[in-house]
Order: sequence, then structure tokens, then C-alpha cells
Amino acid sequence: MNTEDDDTPASSLQAVHKLSRPDPLHDLQLLRDLAIINERTEREFGPRSRQAVLVEPKRKPNIERSRRMTLMPEEHSDMNPLNMAMAAALGLSSTPSVMASETALAAEKSVPAAIRSLVEPGRQVLAYRSVKTNDEGDQLVALVTRWQTRGPDPAKAESEWDVEYACELALFESKDGKLVAVGRNGKVVDCEYNHINRVAAELELNDQLEVSPTSVTFLNDNIRGGSYSYSFKSSRGSWHASGAVSYYVDHAASAEADEVVVAREKASYPRDFKYMPMDGFDPDDIHDALARNKSIDW
Repeated sequence: MNTEDDDTPASSLQAVHKLSRPDPLHDLQLLRDLAIINERTEREFGPRSRQAVLVEPKRKPNIERSRRMTLMPEEHSDMNPLNMAMAAALGLSSTPSVMASETALAAEKSVPAAIRSLVEPGRQVLAYRSVKTNDEGDQLVALVTRWQTRGPDPAKAESEWDVEYACELALFESKDGKLVAVGRNGKVVDCEYNHINRVAAELELNDQLEVSPTSVTFLNDNIRGGSYSYSFKSSRGSWHASGAVSYYVDHAASAEADEVVVAREKASYPRDFKYMPMDGFDPDDIHDALARNKSIDW
């Protein structure tokens, strides 16, 4: 209530429990961070226990009945991304140690000249990770690069989708004192439909790239929620596909349950698909294997 000495207009008094101006970018960033943590939790600690979720609040987003989210630019969803973030947070509530592991990850801040020399002219480095493979100092280097293949100057394009890009995940190992390419693939990093990958700046995708001396995983994060990742392992001197995981909103199940339902599809070698060298890997080849292993994650 205003007093005689208080000249603050009544219209400036806002309810503290409600923001005067929503911040959708903050919601999307929260969802993106949680999706990355969720994926790493799955890889490092195994499936999350359902018993740890003691409270399951009802959420009633306005979910359109559409086919599975596949990251096509023409698709839309009326679902509030904050609801998805809340669902993800509930699933992560039983793994507080994940935050500690996140802070322990070493992120490269720049690309050394020796590593930059491995990149073809005209390409931008979106992610760079390296790890020692032995006590002699040999290393494995993973690079994600992007380059424009067709379309106008991105700065002058009428639409983001008028510009076409290609992306590549490339692995290099030390051999005779030099870094030699041991695996490449142009379909692991989606730069055709994935908005985040298409507009990422230099080294902005470092958090999506996980590297160990014998394994590499890249996670394609989706700004609308969910993710899809592909993993590779080194066996007897060659790199091959070892697994894939996809998280997405199951719209049909969500509409029936009247709450957000997130599905998970998971496939691994050799249980679900045949041997595929990294250079010849195509996500379309494991589509059926993923579909056969669908489960409801939360």
C-alpha cells in the first residue's frame, strides 16, 4: 500500500511469485544443460532408479498430437520447455554426484596450432578434445568441424535454412610422432536439421563431445528437448560403432497420460546391430534396432 511519502506508482508492484516478463531462452538453456547431464549419467552410472523419485507432480502441457520429434525444422510443439526441464530434474534428483563429475571435465579453450593444421581450410572447429593414450605421451584427438556446402552468405540469408552445412567427426591418433586420421564420419554430427549444431560458434560443442583412450561419443542436443548420441570404440586398431541412445517426447503417450512422457531408445554392438566401421556408419542403418529397444524413461 502506498503512503503519503511513497511516490511509487501502484502499477509497479508486481507479484513476487510471477515474472513480469517470461524468459524462454533461460528455459531452453536449462533444458539443454539437463539433457547433457542426463545423457552422461546414463553412460557413467547406468539407468536411473525409478524408486528414487518419490513425488511425481502432474503436469498438463498443451501437447499437439504429432509424430515423434525428429528435429525437422518445420515441426513445432506447444509444450512448455520448462515442464520438460522439471521432468528431467526429477529423474536426476537421485544422482547428486553428477554435478561433481561435470565440474571435473577438462574443456579445451582454444585449438593449438598443431591441431589446427589437421583441419581442412574453410572449416570451423565446433568441438575439440584430446586424451593421452599411454605413458609415452601418445594421444587421441577428436575434432568436430563444420563448413558451408551451398547457399548464400549466412549473414545475408533470408532464412537460416537457405544455407546448407556439412559437419564431420574426425579422430586422430599418434603414430611415429605424428597425428594420423584413424576415423571420420559425416553423419554423426547432424548439421542438416539440428539448429544448435548449425549455429554453434567455435568450440561451443565441446560439452557434447566425450573422449577416452578407447571410446568417443557425440551428443546431438535438440533445442526443443531430447537428444540423440552415437558412440564409437577402438578395437584391434580400428574404430567402429558401439552404441546409440535417443531421448524424445512421446506425444501419443503424453496425450494419453495427460503429462509429459519421455521415451528412450537404445542400441549397442554386437547385441542390436552388426559391426560397422566408423567411416561407413549411417544412423539410418540402426533405426530399426533403436525402435526395438524403446522404453519410457520418465
